[in-house]
Amino acid sequence: MFFQDLVMFFNLNSETFSVALSSSNTNNIPLYKFLIIPQAWTVGVELLFYLVAPFIVRRKLNVVFALIVLSLLIRFVLVSKGFDYDPWSYRFFPNELVFFLLGVLGYHFNKSKLFTEHTNLLKKLELFVFVSLVFTTLFYDKIYFKYINVFYLVVFFLAVPFIFNLTKKSKLDRLIGDLSYPIYISHLFILMIINALNINIFWGKGLTLVILTSIFSFILNIVISDRIEVFRQNRLVNK
Repeated sequence: MFFQDLVMFFNLNSETFSVALSSSNTNNIPLYKFLIIPQAWTVGVELLFYLVAPFIVRRKLNVVFALIVLSLLIRFVLVSKGFDYDPWSYRFFPNELVFFLLGVLGYHFNKSKLFTEHTNLLKKLELFVFVSLVFTTLFYDKIYFKYINVFYLVVFFLAVPFIFNLTKKSKLDRLIGDLSYPIYISHLFILMIINALNINIFWGKGLTLVILTSIFSFILNIVISDRIEVFRQNRLVNK
């Protein structure tokens, strides 16, 4: 599972069968085409973060802030050097580190005195974040603002602690959370079947994909994930 993300940076030359860094050469075949589960490249990136997380998340916030700035600086340098295209703009771990670290900040923000002492300020901030997030989500493609993607990511980051506090005791939220990974791991497989069989039963392929993937993921949970979880918990009990 490690280093699947590196596959995204290489192509196979269809004439010489040599492997080289990705380019716009039409004779080249992206190596990710040979992955059994193409979207699993994100697992490689996540695992890299989990390896370094113990050395980061328990540090003082100034260290986390410094790493966020460093990650953004690396992204800026790459863009300025012409590496502003996929996979450099989307899958390069040093670039993506900033998003994991924002999650760390979100955790500390949630544990801060703001959520325990400043109730009035919190309600105003919550309203601002909620309105901003909904408005930007609904009209994202109609807002002509150069840095709209940056604004959206900042607002989403600010919303995470509020969303967590709102849903942490919700059984429905836990159910949706349990389905998130099966949906992620199976949606391209379901899409391949839909395209191969030309299935279009729920008013468009998009909705068809959502419904069939959700059903398939629910079954995956019952047949595989839940049983594995029972096995894991039994191991702890037996000890």
